[in-house]
Amino acid sequence: MGKAHKANLRVSTHIETATDFHNALSAGVDEINHLPGYNIPASKQVSDYEISEQDAQLAARRGLIVVTTTLLSKLREKNEARLMLIQENQIRNLRLLHKHGVKIAIGTDSYDLTSLAEATHLNGMGVFDNLTLLKLWCETTPKAIFPNRRVGQLEQGSEASFLVLNGNPVENFEYVKGIKMRVKQGRIIRLENR
Repeated sequence: MGKAHKANLRVSTHIETATDFHNALSAGVDEINHLPGYNIPASKQVSDYEISEQDAQLAARRGLIVVTTTLLSKLREKNEARLMLIQENQIRNLRLLHKHGVKIAIGTDSYDLTSLAEATHLNGMGVFDNLTLLKLWCETTPKAIFPNRRVGQLEQGSEASFLVLNGNPVENFEYVKGIKMRVKQGRIIRLENR
């Protein structure tokens, strides 16, 4: 960890349990991928996957980024009762982290899916209201990916990269799928066959 930080590199780790979360936090990582318990074996207790209040508070103070990856559970867990248990724990952990101000980034940890799939899944789980979810996805996530760039904000001096949608996703989240125009660093992007 020390060598990476001395070289101005961020350290990211994948975790499984709340103990892993605590240990990664104690070690000083910058980013944690997965919430504890994206997979909870039947032989384990849900409490082994519940982030503590103290760890959530410490994560916020340290500026830790947590990448959601909740969709992994739905893709992997075939038992509906287990999936419901896993998702209830994910909702609990996400709300706890958000309550304490931890930076939450939207990501899938799946090479064949985009963050749209994860954001849609989170919306379907009812974890956050539409505005909160949009802010996490459109503001926190790009800043987590590009910490040294002025992205994820519509302010003078920021990169002019944004989407124009067909409707207001705060009112109806499905509008995130209706992109009318794409602008990347001040240039309109035209996609072929659209």
